Amino acid sequence: MVSYRVYFRNFFGVVGQDEFEAPDDGSAYAVAERLSEALSDFCTSFELWQGGRMIATRPVISLAETLRLTAQAIVVEREEAIHNSKSAISQSKRLLERLAEFRAAAASTQPRQAEDP
Repeated sequence: MVSYRVYFRNFFGVVGQDEFEAPDDGSAYAVAERLSEALSDFCTSFELWQGGRMIATRPVISLAETLRLTAQAIVVEREEAIHNSKSAISQSKRLLERLAEFRAAAASTQPRQAEDP
């Protein structure tokens, strides 16, 4: 068995990793692919490594979905910027509603941290 490392990535960088053993590169790739699909709500791509050798890098979701998520991130960023501006449109009720919806959705997808006893 050979040791492999898979890095799970999103638009901001590495969001997690896992180390496992597999008999060969093909088997390791299959494991990494299935793990990344299971984590697709957190990651958009993965990198598979064996030591210092990169085996593969692959998007988890389709290019169309990646582009949609990229556009969505830009829209949210611009909505935040408009809201934080001193212009008249910064107090748009619809803008405030959309930001609240985004924040609620983002909060529901964040992993919960264990509370201290």
